[in-house]
Amino acid sequence: MFQKSLGHRSIITHSILLPLLLILINSFKPKILINIFIIGVFLGIGLHLSADLHPKNWNWYGYANIKLPSNKSIGALSPIWIGANAIISIFFSIKILFKNFNKKLFKFSFVIIALVTGALYSSIEDHNQTVILITYFAIFSGTFYIVQKKQN
Repeated sequence: MFQKSLGHRSIITHSILLPLLLILINSFKPKILINIFIIGVFLGIGLHLSADLHPKNWNWYGYANIKLPSNKSIGALSPIWIGANAIISIFFSIKILFKNFNKKLFKFSFVIIALVTGALYSSIEDHNQTVILITYFAIFSGTFYIVQKKQN
């Protein structure tokens, strides 16, 4: 019922909106474990959305498009929405990591976990596995580099 009311690729579930709500909730009384969870959620959404940039048969219609709560498609804006939210989601996961866990060991562990997770996720996709992996690695690497440069 929940998915039916929102649509297959809801603008709510295929965006950074829900993890931002977690940040708001955690801001009242920040906890380290909640921050780790939020980092994982942002990273997972970024990975999922980077895969969603490559729909089956490369066709942006039907289920491939983002839906508003009224189940109306945003059409040609869908790949822009998905791409922007993938980049922003990965950016937030890295930014939160650097803000709360700024030691080399944490950063190294995070990079390994992120890359292995991306490789595993893309390997179980039904289609476009290589392109999904390359897209995710490019977004992740570029974003990590930018955040690290801003930190220094």
